[in-house]
Amino acid sequence: MSANACLANRAETEPYRGSELVPQALARGTWDGVVLPYVPAPFGGDVAGLPLSREFNTDIDPVTYQVLRWRLWNINLEHDDTIRRVCGTSIVCHALDYNTSMLAEDGRTILGGPSLQRFVGQGDLSVRYTLTHRHPNPGISPGDVYILNDPYIATSHQLDVAAYQPFFWEGQLFCWFFNAAHCMDIGGSQPGSFCAEAKDIFDEPMTWPPIRLVHDGVVQQDVYDAFRRQSRSPAAIALNLRSQIAGLDTAARRMTALLSEYGPRVVKGAMRRMLSDTSAAVRARLREIPDGEWSETYLLGGLPDRRTRRLRTVLCKEGDVLIFSNEGTDGQLPTGNGTYCAFRSAAMSAVGTMLAWDQMYCPGGTLDQLRFDPYPGTFTIPSHPAGVTTVVGTNMAIALAGQVVSKMLLCGPEHLHSRALASGGLTSAGWCHAWGFDETGTLQFAPMTDSVIGALGASPGLDGVDTGGSWEWPRTSAGDVEEAEALAPLIYLYRREQADSGGPGRWRGGNGVEIAVMGNGVRQFYFQGEGNDPAVNSAPGLGGGMPAHCGDWLIRPDSGIREAMAGGSVPATRAAMERELGPFDRVPVGQPFAIGADGIGIGEHAAGAGCGDPLRRDSALVLEDVRRGAVSTAGAERDYGVVIRDDEVDKQATVRLRRARREARFRDARPPFIPAAQPPPGLDSVGRPALAGMLFMLFSGGWHWACDNCRHVLAPASGNARSGCALIETSPHSLDPVRYPPPAAFCDDNLVIRQWICPGCAQLLITEFVKADDPPAWDVRLSDRALGQLAVQGTPEERP
Repeated sequence: MSANACLANRAETEPYRGSELVPQALARGTWDGVVLPYVPAPFGGDVAGLPLSREFNTDIDPVTYQVLRWRLWNINLEHDDTIRRVCGTSIVCHALDYNTSMLAEDGRTILGGPSLQRFVGQGDLSVRYTLTHRHPNPGISPGDVYILNDPYIATSHQLDVAAYQPFFWEGQLFCWFFNAAHCMDIGGSQPGSFCAEAKDIFDEPMTWPPIRLVHDGVVQQDVYDAFRRQSRSPAAIALNLRSQIAGLDTAARRMTALLSEYGPRVVKGAMRRMLSDTSAAVRARLREIPDGEWSETYLLGGLPDRRTRRLRTVLCKEGDVLIFSNEGTDGQLPTGNGTYCAFRSAAMSAVGTMLAWDQMYCPGGTLDQLRFDPYPGTFTIPSHPAGVTTVVGTNMAIALAGQVVSKMLLCGPEHLHSRALASGGLTSAGWCHAWGFDETGTLQFAPMTDSVIGALGASPGLDGVDTGGSWEWPRTSAGDVEEAEALAPLIYLYRREQADSGGPGRWRGGNGVEIAVMGNGVRQFYFQGEGNDPAVNSAPGLGGGMPAHCGDWLIRPDSGIREAMAGGSVPATRAAMERELGPFDRVPVGQPFAIGADGIGIGEHAAGAGCGDPLRRDSALVLEDVRRGAVSTAGAERDYGVVIRDDEVDKQATVRLRRARREARFRDARPPFIPAAQPPPGLDSVGRPALAGMLFMLFSGGWHWACDNCRHVLAPASGNARSGCALIETSPHSLDPVRYPPPAAFCDDNLVIRQWICPGCAQLLITEFVKADDPPAWDVRLSDRALGQLAVQGTPEERP
């Protein structure tokens, strides 16, 4: 379609006019941000007394469009860069825990920035709430800046403070600029404001619905002082706010120059085109995927009552529309919950990343193809006044969204199939805090950003990336340890990639990071892990790939490390510490532990999960991993069945060991619940991609799930592939005591790893971490219409 033709069709430039909630969700209550979360009214409509700039050209030539597209992108980047240059706090400057957006006059998000993606679903909620509830009182006018941190309106938790500004041109509201940034401490019961022991939101920092911080270009001193007063570190809060205002000012000045050069109708036309192009790209790709339903369930552990909770996301595809639901998620807890804003942002981020990768990140266009079916009062979408500061529910909702979209892509054509991504670092939001009191009794603390180093999970045909960040946080780093040591009362004994932490698979998951810290210059030193109990693993692989190490928190009070260091010894790994200093104790998440001036805290952060059967990994790749220290020699043999001697693969021993491992799988497995009849060779001898390790194959009796290694038929495509697989159940701790810590330390539920294998060749097809009494999951359900779609999706293609 030509550039002019795309805009000539007016319908393609208009937003979806219905509610983003499905009808049954609208019937569950009033979604106004009071008790239930805020859900905006449909796009469109006037705002009484507020002139909106809506006219635009439809005849922009392709060259001008591309120039304007990049000019708008660079305005947003300068907005982003200004915040980072002015702020000075480590959480913003190094971890990049912030983001920027540009929005249309009605709140549709034109552009999101390249930092933390969960913020892209906050801008439109903030703007649309403000349009509805802040005009005409106190008003929306040139030179205004609003701030907001209310999780029941438009943030993940109170620490993510939003600042946003209306931009007027020739007396009309032309667009909005928005940013949100993590503040180091804004009050609450614990230093740093991650209030893991809160009974509800009233034990957490104060929530601020939209309030005007700047009016007519002048900071309102009363609001500014009141906001800073909540913090244990008011100077850092001042830097955050000033940097956010400076970023908005930069964006406004750059937009003024752009409009002066091209005029408002041309620039607005480019904005509309970006929205319509993104919607069209997502629609086209969705039409290549069969209709159906995909789901993922994570278990949440580390709770006071020693029971696990279920967190579930369901994705239903109907034509070119995706419906996201959290149906099946357990009820909200006193704290740690997610928010509707975060659940919605997770869906927008996952779909934008995996289905609109070439559209310069236009979240508003992605949102046109999304609907939501939220169940309130649950851990990922709570009702007021449930607490949210530790963002466990938020981070797991993001990981769940990535998993269900990846499963959907695995059922699509090859060019989409290969973009699926196993879960990675930050899946369970494991991070740690350290603080202490100096000789004067003064509290010293600073955020520790090591967890954001992350790791990427594997994809079909591609290994994950060691310490490679996160798919939803593409531009992040933790900064140097010296930076943290200058701000916090601690010394790093080491920070390093943790060998063998990535999930084994035909394509290996990326390794995560591990740290060890001790106090420095304080009488008492406190160490605290946050997140989900990592032993209740929530970093699942794809297509038989094994889960990643999801982290661990360990302490040794009065360790003797100072005496060891005085003697010239500095142990640089956990194993070396345990050999020299003695055993460390696993500790539960969410509780601060006083470990003394001579104590050590160890934090192991989540890694990336694997994809595909580890026994099918090329032994040359395993050898390369061993040579560069990513996999140990013992790990090569244990996880991949590859024997390495004298820095080379022992090929004969490897063949024997892998044969023995497959025979052991046959021996240990229970037979299929419903063995599938094996039809004779039929119409389709190649097959179409399904979940990694499987194919959709056409036989005379219709479409079936089949193993991609031996073509053994597992089940009809309309059924559950697990029904035709053999099953092995194993204690996770018995597979690898470091990668999978013992869940029983803090959980009374019997947890197992289930491995579903092909009855024909013993290929590992599905791996999952579940409760032992869970019924078999049915996480991929193709619709009746989908079976017909399979037949018209083009020439079958062989999987890599």
